[in-house]
Amino acid sequence: MSWLMKNLGSINPFQGQTLGALWDQGGARGNNLDFVRFVAASLVIFSHSWEITQGSPVNEPIYQWSGGETKLGVLSVLVFFAISGFLITASWAHKPELKSFLWRRFLRLFPGLVVAIGLTLFLVGPLLTSLPWEDYWRDPQTALYTINITTFNKWDSLPGLFSENPLPHVINGSLWTLKFEVMCYGAVALFGVMGLLRGWVALTALLFSILTIFLLGAGPHEGISFYLYKFALLAQAFFAGAVLYLWRHKVPLSGGLAWVMAGLIVVGFLIGQVNLMVALGGAYLTFWFALARLGPIIRHWGASGDASYGIYIYGFVAQQMVQALFQPQDPWLNFMLAWPVALLLAFASWDLVESRALKAKKWIDHRPRVAGISAG
Repeated sequence: MSWLMKNLGSINPFQGQTLGALWDQGGARGNNLDFVRFVAASLVIFSHSWEITQGSPVNEPIYQWSGGETKLGVLSVLVFFAISGFLITASWAHKPELKSFLWRRFLRLFPGLVVAIGLTLFLVGPLLTSLPWEDYWRDPQTALYTINITTFNKWDSLPGLFSENPLPHVINGSLWTLKFEVMCYGAVALFGVMGLLRGWVALTALLFSILTIFLLGAGPHEGISFYLYKFALLAQAFFAGAVLYLWRHKVPLSGGLAWVMAGLIVVGFLIGQVNLMVALGGAYLTFWFALARLGPIIRHWGASGDASYGIYIYGFVAQQMVQALFQPQDPWLNFMLAWPVALLLAFASWDLVESRALKAKKWIDHRPRVAGISAG
């Protein structure tokens, strides 16, 4: 605690500088985003522990405090999407070439995902299924599971796998967000190709996402309406991040404004709009924290590799495996057993798959970057 207070007390108040000034002066290369993503991915696992062990999120702390509106895992994903909106928009702005943009997005998302799906299908499934191997491989559901590599994970079960768990048959409950991530990438690419990647366009997309949530949020939790609702839920955070990037030179970084944003999140709990307030206030707080001076440990957190994506795509499977093998009744115990497994798999994914795949960026990125676009 003393270490935390010491570091928090030494946070640079930014001296009235804007987000853009600090980001362009070196914040893009030296920041705390690796640490933020690592914590967010770990909190997704922590949040899922209640569903994994009890079959329902009703006892998860944030679910209770928000009156059932949201969960800690959802709020952590909103932070992910806000970061993604900022960085993906920056990526297009720095190199507005469609082929390069799509290739970079593919390399960051799909190689790790394909390997994770493959390990689940060919290793975890055969080892832990309650069915004979012959029946496991003959079941059509086994082949259908490969569709998950497209990010459209409608078939998230394998025959006989985790069938006795409190949350039965669900293999990887985290992957549902990836298709919406891809859709947000597509929106940035579309706006970019049309020459419309401007602050006011991103703000319009943000407001449209919020309006969609209010119109569809009270509707049935099924069908196309619920699909659009979930997309809008995550898109609002993504476009909040995009707005921050495109208007970065107009956004001041100050402790006072950070406290206001934190207050908005508290208000969100009081009025039943936690997701909205985290998407908006949380986006600002994320980059305020990302550029704060918190010492070399946090600043260089990702020096040995970016494990956040691996933690995210392996965490749920690791938790279900722990539950199937050891049947812990306590959510905290499930988390403490599964998190190290997810972390080990995540670093293996980074070292053996993701970092090597990213080297293929040079296959297309052979020309120098061009200047960024206007933020207007």
